[in-house]
Amino acid sequence: KYGASDGKSPVALFDPFFYRQDNPEIPEKCLDLYTHYQSNKRYERVRPSKWFDPVFYMEQVTVSERQGMTPLEHYLIKGVHERRYTDERIATLHVKPLISIIVPVYNVNPHYLNNCIRSVLYQAYPHWELCLADDCSTEPHVRPLLRDWEARDDRIKVTYLEKNSGISEATTRAVELAEGEYIAFLDNDDELTLDALYYVVEALHQTGAELIYSDEDLIGDDGSTFSAFYKPDYNPELLLSHNYITHLLVTSADLFAKSGGLLKEMDGAQDYDLVLKLSAMATKVHHIAKVLYHWRASETSTSINHQQKQYADIAGKHAVEKALERMGREGEVLQTEWKFYYHYRFKIDDAPLVSIISVWPDTIYDGVTWIETLCRQTAYINYEILIVLTVGNCLQPEVVERMREVDDRVRIILLPDCDSKTSLYNSATDHAEGEYFAFIAPGIELYSSGWLEDLLQFAQFEDTGFAGGRIEADENIKQHLSTLPDVTNELPDYCLQWLAGCSQHMNGLQCSQEIMLVTGELCLVRRSNFKKNGGLQPKRFPHLFAFADLSMKFRDCGLRNIYAATCLSRRVPLSVHNEEVITDNAEIAREHNAFQTRWRSVLKTGDPFYNSGCLKGEGISNEQFDLWYLGA
Repeated sequence: KYGASDGKSPVALFDPFFYRQDNPEIPEKCLDLYTHYQSNKRYERVRPSKWFDPVFYMEQVTVSERQGMTPLEHYLIKGVHERRYTDERIATLHVKPLISIIVPVYNVNPHYLNNCIRSVLYQAYPHWELCLADDCSTEPHVRPLLRDWEARDDRIKVTYLEKNSGISEATTRAVELAEGEYIAFLDNDDELTLDALYYVVEALHQTGAELIYSDEDLIGDDGSTFSAFYKPDYNPELLLSHNYITHLLVTSADLFAKSGGLLKEMDGAQDYDLVLKLSAMATKVHHIAKVLYHWRASETSTSINHQQKQYADIAGKHAVEKALERMGREGEVLQTEWKFYYHYRFKIDDAPLVSIISVWPDTIYDGVTWIETLCRQTAYINYEILIVLTVGNCLQPEVVERMREVDDRVRIILLPDCDSKTSLYNSATDHAEGEYFAFIAPGIELYSSGWLEDLLQFAQFEDTGFAGGRIEADENIKQHLSTLPDVTNELPDYCLQWLAGCSQHMNGLQCSQEIMLVTGELCLVRRSNFKKNGGLQPKRFPHLFAFADLSMKFRDCGLRNIYAATCLSRRVPLSVHNEEVITDNAEIAREHNAFQTRWRSVLKTGDPFYNSGCLKGEGISNEQFDLWYLGA
């Protein structure tokens, strides 16, 4: 009476949205699409959903077996329990491992639990077992409901705990029922998409991964979608900030056993502790960029009520501390104003000399004050400051002298005039004495005196290319960056800023994380990595894209670029010129095109830490995005 108009489906494997799209001749006024399907004389040829092919199904089922039932009716009544394949894509999978789905149960709403179990029962991929552990629920409906499901299908296994033992123990007891080669985790009020296991098995075959996770969305009581969570590919630094992986999580049974499983003392963050252990041990972690999991937004869930499990925030902090211990990295973990999000600080082993390099090819009206502020805002002791000026810079000699007098660690490097800002950076590094180079644009104002330590804690590791800071735009400077690009804005500077910042906006500006590239306005790099990779390329990228190019080169040779979320700064104008003015827009456009051309094959695979799934539903087509992102 009401569900049809809301797009609901009364049975599994009938998808009203797919059915209408696949049959455009259906009148718009027809809302009850399931009744339309039942009365369709071509039911033996018409797909009721993406994953049910009636023609293929009837090839497996004889007429006598069907007993007058339609293919879908036969499957819902008998075929599902007989492990019948509903589509040729499933039947022809090269590998068909058994997947054990683990569900701890405690006093869950019966409607949620029923939907949870149905979402497994009607999986398009039939080689699963559902292992449930009732943690001594006190609600009277739970045990009869589980017993009823257990009697319906022999793939459903249930164990009943004699006393309430907590989620870790209940999960462990459910795992004890498992016989599969792989283990998947499902909360008792959540649901899987009906093709979830198919895509998991496909990914296992294609990648050989030991640990797999997917995107997910948030659903309400009636199953309606609130929002989708589009995730990046595996990002260890981000995972130390918060458990962005969450659901759907699938691991090999062997890896789970080696990890030691779930620990009772980690209740509240047992899943976070587990994924930190599994991801550190796995030879390959793979992200399926599809929504395969529906996370229920209930009042008792941390999905919408972060106050519901205060203890979980503390347990999460302990999980990160344990992860750092296993990594052999000394440091401290700090809770933040955001529940279940953490800052971590690695200990800096030595106090290496850092050369802070700032290139001023244009007039800076208040350079003395800027240098004074920089010195005051730098708590790190062992540094030198190189201010790079050109002969043509019209600063008065007395101003230059006052700049030198700010601090004995300040050096003024006077270089010949040139048309390339990038050349000035390269020349400056030849004058620098530090083991590390910190590049900072003169329009950057620092918030924290620990900014150098914030960058150095990441740059000290040999596998780090650039460590970049967080730059906020001054309210007087118009710069609108977000997760979604403005594909009508073809200005090279906007494109560069978006390329550098899109993944942080998606994954959380407050979280340290691996990124694809930096702009060079605020970053730190090990001298040896900078030099052995040829430094910046002024001939090809004289103005804007040199640091982005070197970032990509770092990634090409196995180094990682890291965004340090606690290194806070803002971009402010220092003169009427607002830093360097580049008048030859055609030259900048050529540089932008050169960057896209050089890295097109890499860009075409996508930024691994930006999920383009967020473009769906926002009016940005893949074709529009690719044209803007990759260039002509």
